[in-house]
Amino acid sequence: MCRNVLIYFSAEHKRDILTRIHASLNPGGYLILGASESLTGLTDLYEMVQCSPGIIYRKK
Repeated sequence: MCRNVLIYFSAEHKRDILTRIHASLNPGGYLILGASESLTGLTDLYEMVQCSPGIIYRKK
């Protein structure tokens, strides 16, 4: 879970953080973000599963 944290980082740092989280997740693992956060540019790593009220992504 990484809710309402990524908004405080630059795009470059956010990509690094999300790539590291991806590497630590089990296959098919989930990442939960806050409603104001997104995975722009990382659709090769994650797929959106649910969008209400937060955003849930699954590791590809």
